[in-house]
Amino acid sequence: MQLDFSGKVCDGAGLFSKQIIIPSPVEDLKSVKDWPSELVRGTFNLQVEKGGWPDVQGFDFKASGVQCLDRSQAFPPALYLDHTFVPNNTLHPGNKGKFGGDLQFWRAKLSIDGVAVPILCYVLRRVGSGYRDKIELVSDIHIRSEFQVENGSRVNLTVYDGRS
Repeated sequence: MQLDFSGKVCDGAGLFSKQIIIPSPVEDLKSVKDWPSELVRGTFNLQVEKGGWPDVQGFDFKASGVQCLDRSQAFPPALYLDHTFVPNNTLHPGNKGKFGGDLQFWRAKLSIDGVAVPILCYVLRRVGSGYRDKIELVSDIHIRSEFQVENGSRVNLTVYDGRS
């Protein structure tokens, strides 16, 4: 199964570029198909547009946004890690429920207007994140600088179920 989103590039909170770092290399991450040997610091963020939500039975994106993917068995991530995996994780079970701050990664392909080839990346979602209509991506390249992408640039994102 895959989910298709459309939206525009936007700023995030900035925590993943300054405070929160995903360690690498890590053996658990190498089990994920196409996982890079190292990730660029920070996340690439996109704001899902009003009409940019997938229309998939069993998911109410219009009501819950991407929060409906948290711990979803219908659309499992390629990798699920405990919140303690990332030092300085600001989300944790004490403030976001039993699984708060746990990390979920899905394989994805990002298409940017004006860029010929889709970019392989990974959706990163922390359980309990307040982001409803923003999607955070991690990659082994700095997408903004490599492709001269600015806030407001139109993008399409295809996200793959962890079983694919």
